[in-house]
Amino acid sequence: MRRDYRAGRTTMGLLAKGHGVSGGAVRAAVLGITWRHISVRPIQRANVGGWTVLTAMDEAEIVRHRSLTPPEPYREIAQDLGHDVATVCRAWHRLR
Repeated sequence: MRRDYRAGRTTMGLLAKGHGVSGGAVRAAVLGITWRHISVRPIQRANVGGWTVLTAMDEAEIVRHRSLTPPEPYREIAQDLGHDVATVCRAWHRLR
């Protein structure tokens, strides 16, 4: 789960549905609250701003990538910048 989520191939909701568990259980596993014995590093949570904190340069890159024709998908932008897909999506909706 951690590898798929970190790579931006899926969302927590889809992981929960696919594994037949609650969203909270997936969140806890991805963040390392549970399943601590798994060798894959958990996602690091930022102190503020959700999963990751965007810099002004990150925000400018999101706007640049989404302004292309056709717009680059959120997953690819998130992977390029090293951020969560949801964070990139929320930033785009806030910045446009």
